[in-house]
Amino acid sequence: MTVKITKPEINIREKINELDKPSGIAGEAMLRAETPQEQFDLVGAGRKNLIVNGSMSVAQRGTSFTSHSGYCIDRYYGFGHTYAQIDNGDFYSLRMTYVSGTDAQIYHPVELQEGQLENDQTYTLSFKYKSSGLPLSLEIFYREGVTGSNVVAQTSGTILNNADTFTDFSITFTCKGRLSSHTALNIRFGQFGGVSEVANLQLEAGKIATPFETRLPGEELHLCQRYLYYVGLQGVNYKYMPCAGTIYTPSNAYTMWKYPRTMRAVPALNYSSATDFQTVSGGSVRNTTAITYSGSSFTDSAVVIFVASGADQGHGVLIRSDENTDVFISFDAEFQ
Repeated sequence: MTVKITKPEINIREKINELDKPSGIAGEAMLRAETPQEQFDLVGAGRKNLIVNGSMSVAQRGTSFTSHSGYCIDRYYGFGHTYAQIDNGDFYSLRMTYVSGTDAQIYHPVELQEGQLENDQTYTLSFKYKSSGLPLSLEIFYREGVTGSNVVAQTSGTILNNADTFTDFSITFTCKGRLSSHTALNIRFGQFGGVSEVANLQLEAGKIATPFETRLPGEELHLCQRYLYYVGLQGVNYKYMPCAGTIYTPSNAYTMWKYPRTMRAVPALNYSSATDFQTVSGGSVRNTTAITYSGSSFTDSAVVIFVASGADQGHGVLIRSDENTDVFISFDAEFQ
């Protein structure tokens, strides 16, 4: 018996054309990924942005800083000029305005952690910016903190052309020359004159700039609190601080402060003014004359001592603001 087998006809030309079908930008990125980790990062499995507060949305210290040297909005350090958080409707940006003297600068120190940003690893930095006046410059380098020594450049100086509207920019680099003494990868923007804004700062593994990662506001704040825990009372007197305490001696109220998360390092204590606070204990209110700090070995909590004479030893105590102005206490573990 003879069995006859038939097959459907195949149009070879059509099959060849299908091989040339474009896969799109995302598909090309997946095809070009050299490792499973790069593909993992591209599909957004897990958090990819190594920048804390890349959205510029967290501003515990305030939103406007004039002729300012130091940290402004969370995680961004400025030198001697004017900085402001700008609400653009669907995203925030950090504006830098040149005042006089040396060039205006914004530093963002990325904390170096084991396994990240090691030598021979490739990363892509992306952001959007606009600028006027003299061009904005970009540098990326290892350093001991923000102002420390042992500077090792990761990119050559890059000049960004002026742009009237927000323009996307990205740069890819391979880490090199990292020393054990390095504590941060510094991302530095500089300008010798004019006004510039930067937004959506993102640093991710791989050779491709992917869409900006948006975090929930509470998550972004929690990440920032590794570097700064700020308790501010804006224009409200007789508002109580979130701490528990006791009258340890007739002149000292010891209070315990628990940080929302373990901090990067032992933090420095800052406050608006000692006289902004009062102790409330045993039905008596006493004005504070000084504040001392015993946080020299703690990254999870600390004792803050409010000096106010005439208290009854052994009583519990509450701390409240005494001014109808902005008062604060903060614990700062940022890079210096």
